[in-house]
Amino acid sequence: MANRTTLSEAEAAFVNAQRVARLATADEKGRPYIVPVCYAFDGTRFYTPLDEKPKRVNESKLRRVRNIEARHEASLLIDRYDDDWSRLGYVLVHGRAELLQPGDALHAHALVLLRQRYVQYRTLCTIQDDGVGDARGDCDYAGQGDDVGTCNCRVARQSRESKRAVCNTCIICIICITCTY
Repeated sequence: MANRTTLSEAEAAFVNAQRVARLATADEKGRPYIVPVCYAFDGTRFYTPLDEKPKRVNESKLRRVRNIEARHEASLLIDRYDDDWSRLGYVLVHGRAELLQPGDALHAHALVLLRQRYVQYRTLCTIQDDGVGDARGDCDYAGQGDDVGTCNCRVARQSRESKRAVCNTCIICIICITCTY
């Protein structure tokens, strides 16, 4: 198949109807690695978050992160299984992967898309420090002064320990895949 930069209308509808995908990366020696992920699609790029869900290692040590840092290549398989095999389907996307940190314009854009798509991301902490010590957020938290309140994400806990309201988002980093289908 020739490289494309857009999905067809039918492919985009299929992608938007599914809830989970498989992210495939490879290390510097080409050894493959695949992991299930949630994602958002803006018509050009796919975004998958690294969030506060428990992990055995720090986010920067995750194999998918190390692989993207080493190769910047990824594939995303969005599929649908059904016991009625006439309903089977998939879209396989290949592209350049990069890590988006908080503060990056695409990170903010992706966060909006992820929150629209998954209710779980609407309840994560999004406390913003407005520079005068009044932390505000749209999670279950309502902070006062330099307190990071009751949000219990890792960043908020660290902020409480350091007495600084710096919790920007419970989504640590976002993987962005620019497609070359």
